[in-house]
Formats: sequence, structure tokens, C-alpha cells
Amino acid sequence: MGFFDCELTGRSFKKFGRSVAVRSDINSLKRELAIAKKVVILGIGNELYHTDSPGLLVAEEIRKRDSSGKYQVFLAGTAPENLTGKIRELSPSYVIFIDAADLGKAPGSIEIIEKERIARLTPSTHNLPLTLLADYLTKETGCKVIMLGIEPENNPNGKGSSGRRAIKKLVALFCQG
Repeated sequence: MGFFDCELTGRSFKKFGRSVAVRSDINSLKRELAIAKKVVILGIGNELYHTDSPGLLVAEEIRKRDSSGKYQVFLAGTAPENLTGKIRELSPSYVIFIDAADLGKAPGSIEIIEKERIARLTPSTHNLPLTLLADYLTKETGCKVIMLGIEPENNPNGKGSSGRRAIKKLVALFCQG
């Protein structure tokens, strides 16, 4: 099983000035997760910066609303690597990273991000590049790692209608009931 196992669609986003290829097959992901046994969700970002907090907000809502027992949700902040021990113990079939990304799209847009292009990025605001973390988790647990990027809103409180729609869409993806 490969890390991010996504097909390239030719779309791109920019993070730290570089283009990154993406695909947006959320329905395919929904079908995959429907048969998954155990899924870890990592909400990634910095709660002090509204443009870097969408991943944390989504994870927090999923944690509140999921009643299936399938998902183990962590608010990983800027150091998701600190959770590798817990993730290894859980031995999930999937690990989902949810983070803010400058997709070059409307605020609240959601994309599944291709790993091969992320690997070319310079270090981000995270302590450890997410590609290294994903490679490690895949090697240690055999899980499939998927990165979901959310276009943040550019308003001071970060709680506009587009952000709420993105949160609602992702919560619906994970909490089907």
C-alpha cells in the first residue's frame, strides 16, 4: 500500500510559493472509508492563526459527532509526529491528515493532495515535513495515508460561511448518520 495513493488530475495549489498537484475525488474516499476497519484522523494546524486552523476545527467537530467507533481523532497541532507511538499502537488501516492549504480556490474548497508533489515542498510550519511522517506511518503500520487540504478563509475570525460549509462537508464524509 502506498502513501497517498492518489491519481493526478492536473490541478494544483500553492503552499509556500510552490505548486502542488491535487485531486478532488471525495466520493471515492467516502467509499474507501466505508469499508475501512480503523481510521486515525489527525487535525493539523496552529490554532493561533485562523488561516492555519481549519484542520483542527474539522477534527474537533468529527470528534464531537462520530458515534461509529471507527475513528480515532487527534488534534495534532503543529507537531503530529508526537502521536506516532499512539498511531502505531492503534495499527489503523488509514491515517487521514487534515490541514489548511493554499489551493488557489475559493475559501472552503477541499482537495485530496498528491504526495509526490508535496515531497518537493520546502519545510512547512510543521516541525517535521508531513511526507516524512506519512512515509514512517506507512512503513510502521502498513496504513494508507491521505492528505486533505482545506482552502482557509482570509478573514480575522476564520469563521465565515465558507469555512463552516467545509467543516460540515468533511464531518458528513466521516460521520454518516
